[in-house]
Amino acid sequence: MHVIDGHCHIRGNKAMACEVLRASGISGFVNINYACDGLLRTLDTDQTALADRSGLAPSVETALVVGFPAVEYFRWSDAQQDVFLTHLDVGLRTPGVAGIKLWKDIGMLALDLDQKYVLPDDRRLDRVLGIVAAHRKLVYVHSADPVDAWRPTCSRPPDVADYLSRHPAFDMYLKLGVPSHDRLIEARDCLVGRWPQVRFVICHLGDFACGLVGTSRFLDRHRNAAVDTAGRLAALHKELPARARDFFIAHAQQVIFGTDWTPCETDEHAIAKGVARYQKWRSYFEDVLALPTATLQNIYAGTLARFRGAENAMPEVS
Repeated sequence: MHVIDGHCHIRGNKAMACEVLRASGISGFVNINYACDGLLRTLDTDQTALADRSGLAPSVETALVVGFPAVEYFRWSDAQQDVFLTHLDVGLRTPGVAGIKLWKDIGMLALDLDQKYVLPDDRRLDRVLGIVAAHRKLVYVHSADPVDAWRPTCSRPPDVADYLSRHPAFDMYLKLGVPSHDRLIEARDCLVGRWPQVRFVICHLGDFACGLVGTSRFLDRHRNAAVDTAGRLAALHKELPARARDFFIAHAQQVIFGTDWTPCETDEHAIAKGVARYQKWRSYFEDVLALPTATLQNIYAGTLARFRGAENAMPEVS
């Protein structure tokens, strides 16, 4: 079966990644750029590294999603923003570029010159969205983290507590003036609703705002949006299998398979870990949920191909 990992971050050792993909029956992947610091020089370097196909077999399909430097963008002068937008326009014309990603720093980190948090529905993003819309590219959106990041430390599940201990910048509980989780989800929904001509991919199952029920309602309201599954296997295992199965069957044409795989090339067990990761994902969909073949075909590759559009879709490799 044709399977594309629609959300991962593969840097460096592409040959190792290729071996994992081959052993796991994965045909290709969408490589996403973080754009962490917002510097155009660094963004160029990172984007070039992500787009590099050296070490990959010719049969492995790849696409690139470029990051948006939100932390810096809203502090730049008009002239600096113009430079970035020109840069973005050129980048989106590049073959193999699937779109742009608005990361969770919008709403959780990015401040404007007035020291106010910038939200996903900020009208200052209109110029960015306009360029993406003109090129008929995708907009990946990671808005907020699981709601536990806003809750007291003592009430957090172990995986969230571990993540926030290593990434304290995203611990929202004691921060002053931060938007609530509900406000970020509301702003995300407003953004998607305001741009019906743009195709959005909401990362990480929308961070389970109101669980799969809330995600289902979101997808019903916004036919121009899909969700990817990246990084949410543990959360899915907490759902009743019957409920999860119903969700994926009902929304198969708006779900994109993604894992959030970020391999560690220095780890001698990287290949085995990567293969095991994909085995867990596929076992969940194929064994635990026993999803129908047509549903799997959509989730694994069909939805991504449709959302990218026939002119931009990665061709299936036989």
